[in-house]
Amino acid sequence: MQTTTKTPKVGLMMVGLEAGLQYLDESTWQVALQEVPYMLGVSRCFAIRATCKTWARSTQTLQKHDALRCYGFSPLALLSVLGSPGFILESFMVAEDDVYSVLTDHQVCKWGQALMLSNASQHDHYAVAKTIAELRPKCALPPHSVDVIFQSHVEREKMLVLQTHPIHIAVIHKAHRLVRMFLAAAAQSGVLEEMLGHLQTGRLPSPSLMFLAVVFADKHVVDSLKAVGARFSFIDQTAAERLRRAGMWPELQVRMGELGLATEAQNWDRQLNKQKEHFLRIRQAAREKATATLARASVA
Repeated sequence: MQTTTKTPKVGLMMVGLEAGLQYLDESTWQVALQEVPYMLGVSRCFAIRATCKTWARSTQTLQKHDALRCYGFSPLALLSVLGSPGFILESFMVAEDDVYSVLTDHQVCKWGQALMLSNASQHDHYAVAKTIAELRPKCALPPHSVDVIFQSHVEREKMLVLQTHPIHIAVIHKAHRLVRMFLAAAAQSGVLEEMLGHLQTGRLPSPSLMFLAVVFADKHVVDSLKAVGARFSFIDQTAAERLRRAGMWPELQVRMGELGLATEAQNWDRQLNKQKEHFLRIRQAAREKATATLARASVA
């Protein structure tokens, strides 16, 4: 079969015809084209519909509901697709197709907000220790950074907890395509600001998505978050201060510079220096007051 301008080169490459196989009977060619969407997966097939009528017909019959049959019609479906609880994701491509199936299914549209904001966070000591162990290999900073940031405390208000909404899991996995899918879905559902953490809901203090991207993800994820207005929070400065006390400030500065966030690192450095000077002044004043009190007591 002669290739024409109506047969995109990418289509030939996908079905293995680029390497000299230029002649096929029409029926074989049609079957080959129909298999391409199944090779790519349902979440990647929108562009194909505008490329070729055969592909458009094929994409209309793709199975979209395997994920829902496996994981159930529930507001927790996205967390189940992403392997929560836990941080093991066998295949990004399979997860992307399953997430797409859940997000576009009319039966779960009524749970749009609940899907985006579903949470599998656990804060007891055992769960925190298990989470820290699973996150160490994924950390872009020294692995012990995870222990420093999310260390368990007897006083819960001193803990920084890890939120595990679907997008948090995607960021930790460095799955930038999933991150973009969740951002788009959240914007459509009207919960983008809440998902980004800009609206406080009384939860325990938690690092922002931007800080998680610094610790776990890459520049693709950081840029996607910045594009929708994601920003660091005051809680992030607490996490940065913990890293600084643990001697990991140089690594954090280098990491943020690589991600195009050097200005934010400099701001944190200035703020933390001011905070340190403030505490030193308070300590010095307390010491002087105690010395004066002892002096007066000795005279009396």
